[in-house]
Amino acid sequence: MPFVVQIVAAVGLTGWLSVRNGQEAINELAPRLSQAVTRNIETHVREYTNTPHVILQVQQAMVQAGNINLEDFDRLKTLFWLQARQISTIDLLYFGNPKGDFIGVGRLQNGGLTELIRDRTTNDQRQVFSLDERGKRLALLKSSPYDSRTRIWYKTAEQKRQAAWSPIYMFAARPILGITAVQPIYGSTGDLLGVFAFDVTLSQLSDFLRSLKISETGQAFVIEASGNLVATSTAEPPFMTTATGQQQIKAIQSNNQMLRAVALQVTQKFPDLTAIQQPEQVTVDLGGDRQFVQITRITDLKGLDWFLVVVVPERDFIDQINANTRSTILLCGLALVLATIVGIFTSRWIAQPILRLRDASRAIAQGELNQTVKVESVQELAALAVSFNQMAGQLQESFTALAQSNEALEQKVEQRTLEYKSTAEALQVSEAALKAQEAYLRLILNNIPQQVFWKDTDLVFRGCNKNWAIASEIDDSGFVIGKTDYDLLLDREMAEEFRAQDRYILETNTPQLHIVQAKVNPDQEGKTVWLDISKIPIQNDRGEVIGILGVLEDITERKLAQEALQIEQEKSEQLLLNVLPKAIADQLKEGQSVIADSFEAVTVLFADLVNFTNLSAELSPQDVVSLLNLIFSTFDRLCATYGLEKIKTIGDAYMVAGGVPVPRADHAEAIAEMALDMLGKITELQVLTGKPLEIRVGINTGMVVAGVIGTRKFIYDLWGDTVNIASRMESQGEMGKIQVTEQTYAHLNHKYEFEERGAIAIKGRGAMPTYWLLGRKSQAKSAKA
Repeated sequence: MPFVVQIVAAVGLTGWLSVRNGQEAINELAPRLSQAVTRNIETHVREYTNTPHVILQVQQAMVQAGNINLEDFDRLKTLFWLQARQISTIDLLYFGNPKGDFIGVGRLQNGGLTELIRDRTTNDQRQVFSLDERGKRLALLKSSPYDSRTRIWYKTAEQKRQAAWSPIYMFAARPILGITAVQPIYGSTGDLLGVFAFDVTLSQLSDFLRSLKISETGQAFVIEASGNLVATSTAEPPFMTTATGQQQIKAIQSNNQMLRAVALQVTQKFPDLTAIQQPEQVTVDLGGDRQFVQITRITDLKGLDWFLVVVVPERDFIDQINANTRSTILLCGLALVLATIVGIFTSRWIAQPILRLRDASRAIAQGELNQTVKVESVQELAALAVSFNQMAGQLQESFTALAQSNEALEQKVEQRTLEYKSTAEALQVSEAALKAQEAYLRLILNNIPQQVFWKDTDLVFRGCNKNWAIASEIDDSGFVIGKTDYDLLLDREMAEEFRAQDRYILETNTPQLHIVQAKVNPDQEGKTVWLDISKIPIQNDRGEVIGILGVLEDITERKLAQEALQIEQEKSEQLLLNVLPKAIADQLKEGQSVIADSFEAVTVLFADLVNFTNLSAELSPQDVVSLLNLIFSTFDRLCATYGLEKIKTIGDAYMVAGGVPVPRADHAEAIAEMALDMLGKITELQVLTGKPLEIRVGINTGMVVAGVIGTRKFIYDLWGDTVNIASRMESQGEMGKIQVTEQTYAHLNHKYEFEERGAIAIKGRGAMPTYWLLGRKSQAKSAKA
């Protein structure tokens, strides 16, 4: 019966736990999945809706800085065109003023860009032109009456008087639904100068929701407080299409059965969605199937107020769990039957020999010492029978010997009584000496500056000195005796970690010396305390480990000094690398007093800002330095991109080299790529700053000598004829062009397109053939076409 009861209990408990764990897994997994999907979607929506306002804030800042003239529609169009090319999410970016004038750049469905304009030349019509890759008009696509002052986005900006979102409405450019981010611009007198706006379509948000894998049949959708759909992960769009365009629908009107049912129960449970402040998790029953629903409110300071609903059906998880449960019940039943049958036969087989042993034991207890039992085939029972037979024989012999030794024992007791009295007197003298020695040892330990404790092999504290007790905030060092780490630490996991370390030291007889780590608790001021920890196994005279000794030293001041020294070393290293190339800096640190190398193949580039002296005369000193910093910082980033070495700047001139201090085979190509990018960046900076910026670039390839001279304010510099000729290529070049020598041309003509300039007179060298670098061969051909 005990065998059967145990088997039934074990099998039944196993089956019940399997079913219960399956249900608990669903209850835990589904809400976690809905929370994770909600966080992912909420993050995307916030990034998606934050980008338009960031762009509009940049435009507002440019207006306030005087870099944009709101009356200059050509300049505004160029700005919008550049931003639309760089940011693929821009659908329509535009500006409207109180006169009804309008300028904007939009994106076609094929990715092409268009210009939308209404001014005094269009006769109250908004004209739409397609644009080429340079932002130039190609053809008139559409012309229709339009007055921005009557549009929802413009009225929203007038009403809010700050950055805001418009309600969802149908766009005029193409009949689709969306919202508009607006940024009104006011003059110094408070009058409205115009409104910048950024259109955002709702279809992009639905596309993102469809791309998510929520669960096998899970869904997600976004609604407004009114219950209107904003976006959905289903194939159904959140709107209906009519002859006049798209019209928003309510979630409870959706053709998707699950979406419609969930939306209906959510709105019944929360009649006023705006009362939801924190994420809500509810369970919805749809035809007997549970749905785990997460509702999260998404708001911002600019008027956005949406509600994200994520639905995870229970049936996506329960089918597999039900199958596993059926298999578990079947296996448990089979195991129960087999184990019961085997248990009955096994118990009978073992019980019979035990009963015979019981009968023999009763006979011995009644004085019948001449008893033996049969040796069985079961190994354990056979050994028990043999032991019983031996015990019975020995018992007979013992009774005989006991009577003989009883008399001798009484004589020994009298003799031992006398010996005990003399031993007790000696022990009293030894105990007094031991207490004096212990007091002296305690005095020594309490005067040691380190913190000391010791434990026995069971990891029980056997003592500590005064410094360890103070550091552990213990009033009496004797308090720790008999305690364990579990008694002294509130954190049980940390206590177990300390005990695991101590067990390893005891088992391996290996000390751990000078382990540096932070103390568990900070000091009274809340600062971290650093300790140098050593733990040593204690051995007796026979070399056996009988405990563990711990020694702790406060090294906080030393640790802080080391960290401060490391920080200063890193600052010095960074400062040196900002002045010199890493390879040269490493040579200086190794103690080389003279650093000079000759390089056979190096390409040198000089760039100079044309007419910058005249431009700087019109600016304040601060503006001059800020402008140069903007230009040269842009060039520095190009140096880092192509792995080139900036040598120096001389006034408004910029010098860079390829192939030093580490030689490289593609030095000429890297310099050519940077030169072409410099022309492109200058063009972008013209638009950004509104200044007439132009540069000349000269390039030459050849041998140079490079090194560091002087002892103060030293720099890494280049010398040689190659450097002089590169400088002449720049000074005798033309504005907006890249002039190269015949040597550089020989390195690049297989990959780049050139135009021969002819021979020009170079001081000290006579006539030299030169070339204009136009670009890579495919790019240069496209530019010519």
